[in-house]
Amino acid sequence: MNVLLHRDQHRCRFPGCTASRGLEAHHIRFWLHGGRTDVTNLLVLCERHHRLVHKRGFRITGTATEPRFYQPGGILIPEAGPPTEGTATALNSINAALVIDENSLTPTWGGERLDPTPLLLRLLPEPAPPQPADEAA
Repeated sequence: MNVLLHRDQHRCRFPGCTASRGLEAHHIRFWLHGGRTDVTNLLVLCERHHRLVHKRGFRITGTATEPRFYQPGGILIPEAGPPTEGTATALNSINAALVIDENSLTPTWGGERLDPTPLLLRLLPEPAPPQPADEAA
């Protein structure tokens, strides 16, 4: 297990997961289906993601150094970068259109459902203008 932990940098290999506790070795090709118990067929998963693979139909293919993770419907789960962290100043420098300050997450509402539209309008690119119909058709 120490070799696996070292290779996998003491964290869960599931995309986007940064768990470093409750780590378990997982056979990419299941042992019951002929998978070998060596470092080329093993990777480290946290308890939660290990359970998703064994009990909820998530799949892992590829190799231990280049695994590919799939949702139960066969949809590839893309690699994910580390979670965003830092100060408001650092986050604002990533996207100058956003203004994040100490009050950005302070709710000023009376309990109604959050309307995500203003946030999405700021974060998503502008839609392409409609193209004029081809008059030659």
